[in-house]
Amino acid sequence: MTPVGCSMLLTVHDELLYECLAERVDELVPLVRSRMEGIMKGKTDIPFPVRVSVGERWGEMKEIQNEK
Repeated sequence: MTPVGCSMLLTVHDELLYECLAERVDELVPLVRSRMEGIMKGKTDIPFPVRVSVGERWGEMKEIQNEK
């Protein structure tokens, strides 16, 4: 399920590209990160760390550090 104000545009190998409203970024980053990191929970002990980057354009993306 994709949150309101957010659309998945593209998948490339192990990367997902979302487009979302700028005012929802702070809310959506932790949601996407937690869903992606928890995708295999209970099925394997192998961690699935997720890197999230945000930007207006592909070449302007800046990584958002995990707040855990």
